[in-house]
Amino acid sequence: MMHDLLRDMGRDIVHPENPDVPRERSRLWHLEDANDVLIDKSQGTEKIEGLALNLPSLEETSFSTEAFRNMKRLRLLQLNYVQLSRGYQCLSKKLRWLCWHGFPLEFIPIELCQPNIVAIDMQYSSLRQVLCEYSGLLDKLKILNLSHSHDLTQSPDF
Repeated sequence: MMHDLLRDMGRDIVHPENPDVPRERSRLWHLEDANDVLIDKSQGTEKIEGLALNLPSLEETSFSTEAFRNMKRLRLLQLNYVQLSRGYQCLSKKLRWLCWHGFPLEFIPIELCQPNIVAIDMQYSSLRQVLCEYSGLLDKLKILNLSHSHDLTQSPDF
C-alpha cells in the first residue's frame, strides 16, 4: 500500500504531462479519463504505462480488449469490477502488476499468465481454479492475493 500523500504527489507530477488529452499521459486513474480511453478503442497509446479503473461492485460495465492493443508499455493494470469482452491477447507482454477485484471468469486465461507478472490481486473473484503453472507464472510471481474468492477449489502446487 502507498501513503495517500505520496500517491497524490505522483499524480500531480503525471497530470501536467498532457492535462487535456488523457491518452497522452503515462498513467490514468480518473474514472472519466480511463473510461474515455477504453470506450474509444483507438485512443490507447504506447505512452500509457499504468491504468486504474475502479467501478462500484454493483455496476457492470464491459469494455473490449481491443482498447489495450496499442498500450505496449502497460505495466500496471487495475480493473475493479470490470468485464472485458473478446480474448486477452491484446494485453501488454510487459504487464507486471494485475489487480482485478471482482474478476468475472472461473479460471485465469493463459493470455493473462504472463511470465513478467510479479503481482496478481484478484480478490472477490469468481475463480474456481488457478492453473498457470505451465506458463512459467510462478517463476517471478511474488504476490498472489485471491482472498474472498469463495468459489475457489483448485490452486497451483506451490
